[in-house]
Amino acid sequence: MLGNLNIKCDFWDKGCRKVVKLEDLIQHTAICEHNEANRLKTCDVCYCDKTRDHDCVEALLEAKCSANDEIDLLKRTVKELKI
Repeated sequence: MLGNLNIKCDFWDKGCRKVVKLEDLIQHTAICEHNEANRLKTCDVCYCDKTRDHDCVEALLEAKCSANDEIDLLKRTVKELKI
């Protein structure tokens, strides 16, 4: 009976606006996007996602390459649309 009570997420004060049944609260908080434990850690220096073996230079080079690939794709798309 108590499991059917509606309750605000434990992370309501951090921005989650989900109201779930008490019996589902543990499951929800484990996957809630406002749960700090679920967020990727960001490097304080380069602001890239911080992995266990993080290297700022490698992370920034990877981000640059990814951005260049996306720019190239967009250029090709625009060129095709103009034809």
